Amino acid sequence: MSAASPLLPKPLTPTPSPRDHPESNLLAVTGGPRFHFFGYYDRSPFDSTGRYLLAHSVEPSDAFPTAASQAVLEVWDLQGHNPPREIGRTTAWNWQMGSQLQWIRGKDGQPAIVFNIRRDDRFASQLVRADGQPIATLDWPISAISPDGRWAASLDFSRMSVTHPTVGYANQHHTIPPSGAEDGLRIIDMLTGEARLVVTLEQMKQWVAPIGDEMIQLVHAHGVQPYGRPYRVSTSLYHAG
Repeated sequence: MSAASPLLPKPLTPTPSPRDHPESNLLAVTGGPRFHFFGYYDRSPFDSTGRYLLAHSVEPSDAFPTAASQAVLEVWDLQGHNPPREIGRTTAWNWQMGSQLQWIRGKDGQPAIVFNIRRDDRFASQLVRADGQPIATLDWPISAISPDGRWAASLDFSRMSVTHPTVGYANQHHTIPPSGAEDGLRIIDMLTGEARLVVTLEQMKQWVAPIGDEMIQLVHAHGVQPYGRPYRVSTSLYHAG
């Protein structure tokens, strides 16, 4: 893919800073004592102009986040020396994917930001403007978003916290049914917030060996092709203990 591809953010021109590394032309954007990171490898932390950078800011730790571990969500201006702008906080995050923090196109065509949150002991997602002003709260967490921002896929992050804690969110109640007709893969309309269960765990049981009492079923993480169609949905079994 060439550097002129419209799918890539514009090249970043670093602004001189005391933290620059002249020998490599790298710009150190963040600093301690807090840890800063973005999220998963399949999305960009930069907005479409290449000027603004998204990041999670968390307390230093080498352990899995708990249900009380809070991440501050920030926007960094790479063309100035202003402090980062806080756009929200969440306790729905992990080290591998963060809170699914990412840029999307809002209803009005303007840049917006989405991330997952914990609300009333359930997981949901929050849409905000680049200045942190709230747009909407959706009843389901997001996992992958179509390139046009029109729809998103949703998984059960509580289930993943039991079977695959590196990509799940800490769950205060670890009693998860082995399978179910009300759980599975949902598609969310990002304009209306409506969600549709498109395939259930009960249906996906037909894809794998019979489930015993000692097993729990999981819908795996999946992606979205550049033209907007989901390309990977799979299920597997884990020992419940």
